[in-house]
Amino acid sequence: MYFQPASQKDLPVNQLLIPIAISLAVFSAAPRAATVDLSSFSTMVGTNSTATASPIDIRLLGTASATGTVSGLVSFQWNFFASDFYVSGFLNDYSYFSTTPGSRFDLADVGTTGESQSTGWQTYTFGPATSPYSGPITFHVANDLDDNDPSQLFVRELTTVAVLPPLPAVPEPETYAMLLAGLAFMGTIARRRARSTATP
Repeated sequence: MYFQPASQKDLPVNQLLIPIAISLAVFSAAPRAATVDLSSFSTMVGTNSTATASPIDIRLLGTASATGTVSGLVSFQWNFFASDFYVSGFLNDYSYFSTTPGSRFDLADVGTTGESQSTGWQTYTFGPATSPYSGPITFHVANDLDDNDPSQLFVRELTTVAVLPPLPAVPEPETYAMLLAGLAFMGTIARRRARSTATP
């Protein structure tokens, strides 16, 4: 008794299931978080101001900004240090970030933080991981109306996730039943073919 080698069309069921398993693994993989290399941000400074962008953080002092492009941004951490005095309607250093031209999202200022006080590290979150922000972003600090006692803005931990295409709708139970029935039918055919190749 001997067995004839199976042809390509007589592959066993476990090999037929490999493409299905790979497809399920791809669609079930969760997006992975990463942090942005901030050294790619470009900086601009005003009088008596400084700006640095290293791989791990951005440091802005006086009147300065840092601009970059992000993909899938979920959140970032920031810390505003108010070095100047506060005079209502006159002196009030401030910090904010912008995305599209003309947009402004306030972070903190001397009036809300207190003279010579720090906000400590805060986290700004754009939303759930299913709707992160992608596009340009600029961080700003402004030394309002004077060049003395410049306030500072620190930014770090720009966390991103991969922007995945929408997942297909969850199949109805009837769809799973049809899939299982089809796999069972394929298994039956594969076993019959295997037996037919065996000759005494």
